[in-house]
Amino acid sequence: MAATPDNAKARIAAAATARQVSDFLRAHPDFLLAHPDLLATLTPPSHQRGDRVVDMQRFMLERLRGEMTRVNAYHAKLIEHSRDNLESQSQVHGAALVLLECESFEQMIEALGVDLAQRLNVDAISLCVEDGGGRAPAGRGRGVCTLPPGLIDKLVGKRRNILLRPEGSGEDLVFGAAAALVRSSALCRLKVSAHAPPAMLALGSRRADKFSSGQRTELLAFLSRVVEICLRRWLGLPA
Repeated sequence: MAATPDNAKARIAAAATARQVSDFLRAHPDFLLAHPDLLATLTPPSHQRGDRVVDMQRFMLERLRGEMTRVNAYHAKLIEHSRDNLESQSQVHGAALVLLECESFEQMIEALGVDLAQRLNVDAISLCVEDGGGRAPAGRGRGVCTLPPGLIDKLVGKRRNILLRPEGSGEDLVFGAAAALVRSSALCRLKVSAHAPPAMLALGSRRADKFSSGQRTELLAFLSRVVEICLRRWLGLPA
């Protein structure tokens, strides 16, 4: 029995639609991953298949499971990272409050070497000042060290304000007797005053992963600004 014109048109339209759907899915292979609810409405191929027939249902489910595993791992890593950031933020803000509450320059220097090390969970802190003949505190025993002129630029870089690094050169001059403990460090340039020699805040840790080049530096920049303000106040220096 010959097909009627209407039936022929319907078959042609259905074939065209199927090609469009097929072309769309080929062009967007992750479409079902973005719309997993559609998997429940699709009719998978029969499980009774020959060697050359692909089990589409199993394929889709394996792809979906793999994607869910990756998403869950990403979410877990994101949560862990957020917790670490909150902890670091709390530590730095607490350290800043300790400095701002100091009532003398001597108390601030003592807080740098003792209280801040505990709050920031580091093993060594040094306030480093280049010996440029300006107004600079001195005395390694008080948590302050004097550096040769130009060494801060050499260590940190002329165009960089903060350098995070694993073990490297300069720790003996910067951290003194504690240098043997340091496996990673943060070197923060301090812009105390135009009337003061170059200065730097150095944090050292026995953990190799405490400071690394891939970490963000906003919190250390904030802490550096607080140290600058406190130094200007207690040394009577203009900005």
